[in-house]
Amino acid sequence: SNRRGYELVGFWRPRRWLAIDGNYTASRSRYDNGDRIPNAFENAASAGMALVLNPWEASVRVRHLGPYPLLEDNSVRDSGSTVVNLRAARRIGRFEVYGEVLNVLDSRDKDIAYYYESYLPPVDTAGPTEGRLSRVVEPRTLRMGVRVNL
Repeated sequence: SNRRGYELVGFWRPRRWLAIDGNYTASRSRYDNGDRIPNAFENAASAGMALVLNPWEASVRVRHLGPYPLLEDNSVRDSGSTVVNLRAARRIGRFEVYGEVLNVLDSRDKDIAYYYESYLPPVDTAGPTEGRLSRVVEPRTLRMGVRVNL
């Protein structure tokens, strides 16, 4: 196969307590015969902002996985996904108490998608069929915890 691409990465700290970062990558993936490579993302990006005001910390991150082919001839494609996450924490001595909200916007994008033949006897009475199979990103989730620094 032949894969070409580039990546741009940036980090900026405009204030001692504020950090902003991001990256973008793009790639062109092909088999030696020129066909596309299924499930090879054409681009991806992430960006984040973190605030550290001791003993508090907070951050927001966005992740985007761009479109990609599901078949070698590029006749079936997936549009990719975008997810936003939030995190807040407070340090108390050796402990960190944190809360996270994953998938803040409750995106219903697909985490991953495939296109191939499958067969579920109770559903596919005519036999195996080709089609898109996918997994939706996790729904909005609140996660809380305590971390101990040893």
